[in-house]
Amino acid sequence: MHKGNLVYVLPGGKKYHYKDDDCSYSSSIMKGTKKAKQITEDEAKRRGLTLCKSCRKEYQEDLRERPFGLIRSIFKKF
Repeated sequence: MHKGNLVYVLPGGKKYHYKDDDCSYSSSIMKGTKKAKQITEDEAKRRGLTLCKSCRKEYQEDLRERPFGLIRSIFKKF
């Protein structure tokens, strides 16, 4: 499950990644085999980056497993 506000961005990448070993990119970054920069998720969105498909899928699964997870995520934006 993603926690915190920082995300990974690969050099020249168009996607951002949560710190989660279920994502192959994040796993490689955490192992040190890929270089990435950490920025806030808000900054990534301002730059026009989108959440990677694998991270999005894991995040949505995590929300479904938590009671009221979707409701919390919606109201967090306001």
